[in-house]
Amino acid sequence: MNIKIKFFFIIIALGAIFFRLSIVTEVYAHESGAHEAVHGGSLNVIGCCEAGHAEVLATEGSVEVWFVGGGHDTNKSVRIKDEEIKLAVSIAGVKEAFDLVLKADPLKLAEESTGDCSHFSGFDKRLGEKNILFKAKAKINYKGKKVELIIDYPQGYGND
Repeated sequence: MNIKIKFFFIIIALGAIFFRLSIVTEVYAHESGAHEAVHGGSLNVIGCCEAGHAEVLATEGSVEVWFVGGGHDTNKSVRIKDEEIKLAVSIAGVKEAFDLVLKADPLKLAEESTGDCSHFSGFDKRLGEKNILFKAKAKINYKGKKVELIIDYPQGYGND
């Protein structure tokens, strides 16, 4: 076989190996939780991992949510048009669910405003216990679409 043809097949084979390794690395990074929650909260997938995340942090009854990018872009803010988010909250081990309204809490340094905001906050004393486990759902306007937000705190939510 001609040396040029052998070289061509070697290049194709190496390309296929590197492509496969990049896919395996991405899957491993996602499954191992390699995405960074830059505010110290838990990441909850919105739709699919590549679409975006809601980072949630609950401390002493205060709940903060930051909408951030998909994939590994969890350090990039994603603004949404909602002025408030009504969460339907269920606490582990408690029968009665309740609503928690998160209000837009614009990041001034990022020149955000109500209706163009990536950060939301609210308070409910029922979430004041240390190591609280809760789930919540809401409908939000995310990237131009009405989508369901699912929060599983503190482990995070991911459906892919």
